[in-house]
Amino acid sequence: MGTKQKDKTYLRDTISTEFNLIKTSETIGGALTHLGVLIAKVRRQPHIDCIIASAEAELAEEDRIAFENLEKAVAWFHEKIRILLPHVKWAPDSFARADVNALLNFHTLSFNANGYAGSLLFQLRHLYSEVAKEEKNYLLFEGWMRIERKRGCSVEVFDWPDYVDKSLNSLPPDQQLRQWKEKADTSLPCLLRFLKILSLYPTFIPLTLPAQPTVDSLPKNLLQLEERQYQATVGYYLSAFRSPESRKHPLSIVELIKWIDRFLYMLEQRLEFDISNDEKSPIQINIVINQFFFFSERATMDAATTQSTSQESVEPTPSDVAKNAHGHTWKEETDQKVLYSIGKEIWRQVVRNVSLQALKKLSQKDISNKIRQEVKARGIRLYRDVPARYSNAAKATDPRHWESGRCLGFKKGYSPEEGGV
Repeated sequence: MGTKQKDKTYLRDTISTEFNLIKTSETIGGALTHLGVLIAKVRRQPHIDCIIASAEAELAEEDRIAFENLEKAVAWFHEKIRILLPHVKWAPDSFARADVNALLNFHTLSFNANGYAGSLLFQLRHLYSEVAKEEKNYLLFEGWMRIERKRGCSVEVFDWPDYVDKSLNSLPPDQQLRQWKEKADTSLPCLLRFLKILSLYPTFIPLTLPAQPTVDSLPKNLLQLEERQYQATVGYYLSAFRSPESRKHPLSIVELIKWIDRFLYMLEQRLEFDISNDEKSPIQINIVINQFFFFSERATMDAATTQSTSQESVEPTPSDVAKNAHGHTWKEETDQKVLYSIGKEIWRQVVRNVSLQALKKLSQKDISNKIRQEVKARGIRLYRDVPARYSNAAKATDPRHWESGRCLGFKKGYSPEEGGV
């Protein structure tokens, strides 16, 4: 029996103790106390850690793009609010003005339908109505607001960039926590994210706000505000499991068992996918990969194999030959995602903790060694573990801008707070 086939066979045996403890728990809170150990044991299995690391890299990229859009949307709202604020007739010490300033300084948690961006939109509409009734200076709104007639009424329409639209239309954390089941049935990264959130139940510390907050206790920027927002939202969600009334629990023990079983099944399918393609030609593997991910995690290997067989006579294209010659396989691309994600994380920590002068002298070899150490510490097993892969990851994620052998600062668009270009 091959190594991967053994991994697939022994996966459930390895976590049988924890799974049985969950199944026999009398309360959902008791069941959740065993979930973290179960996930940790699953991850320690050979070949599974790479699958999970790939899912985590996908989640990290998804979060990076979402935060990047939010960051740009917030900058757009801040600019428009600051344009209008001097034109309102509010007293300098009024509650309304203090409320807007607190929002602009990231001192207000937002629990409305669209989070912080939604709160900014509400204030922008409020400021617009105040300014418009006092003065008809529409030059203030030129280029980003227009008036339309709808059903005999004048309606203001804001013309904002796409990234503002994406931030306003993205699900806020509380709704994601309530609606994750819809996506988790077919998405391993989504299911992994929320099983890990559920595993925090025994140790998670909810957000507590002081009665009289000081300047030091308040968020200083968007990243800190989002972290507090996450802590408040997740804390409220997990605290519901402590209720003595089971109807108030977001999840039952039966549902938890179902989702753990689904999670294990998805991992087994990924392992089976690797096993079944060990003897296939590169063109056949490409076909199966496309079909496997297009038709969702629920597609069985029998269906994928049948579709692959129907394409056996297809000749490899020049692109396929080139990919095969240079080793650009699915497994190596997975390695690359994992290494790049770790590389970005390490660079972000370095940028935050060292001076600019020290950063200029830092070599990519130092970062390459740190990436290797982190991979080893996390127990990640790469498909192809060679020094060049760590060096390439350190170089590709380096945020510094070099010209004629000199470091001139950061690359265009790099944010030290967010850690990406």
